[in-house]
Amino acid sequence: MIVFATDDIKKGDEICISYINPLSNYLERKKELSGWGFICQCELCEMDVKDPMYSERNEMWEEFKKFSTEFLPKEIIAKGEALLRKIRKSYIDGNKYKVVLAELLWILSSAYIQTGNTTTSVQYLEEVIKIMDNPLKYHYKIAEICVSLAIYYESTGDLQKSVQMIEKAMESKFCNDKSQFKLYFPEISHLL
Repeated sequence: MIVFATDDIKKGDEICISYINPLSNYLERKKELSGWGFICQCELCEMDVKDPMYSERNEMWEEFKKFSTEFLPKEIIAKGEALLRKIRKSYIDGNKYKVVLAELLWILSSAYIQTGNTTTSVQYLEEVIKIMDNPLKYHYKIAEICVSLAIYYESTGDLQKSVQMIEKAMESKFCNDKSQFKLYFPEISHLL
């Protein structure tokens, strides 16, 4: 296991690692933590508890997630775009943890790239990066998304944007050593 710290660790400092995946839905997190007799009151859990659309949104998401594994990209896009409008509306103002929206955009981006619609795919990936610009970004696949975008921008000749995406990917992996970063993503070693 490799563990990266966001700050310097001094001798005697306590190192805390998540007991659970914070990206899983609230009911799953609550169930897992209850085994330790623990009720989480973090900002994410509190927002989920207070969100009146939480259950309905997750129900729609779970249904679509299953659908997306069984159907072709064009069908995924048709159903996913309709769901995307509902999911966007389901979030209350101020909710900065829009995990379901990010996940839906990720799946739609993949479907769009498979149908040759690179423009929409890239647009959705960029939106995922904006949506997940919060503490959960370290648990989400932001580095992978940034690397995909870096490759895309390089292919279009936009090297400045490509470099920005690589820098963002390195930041999300807590990595400032290019040699080490190449081990994670050898496909972009020529860009480093």
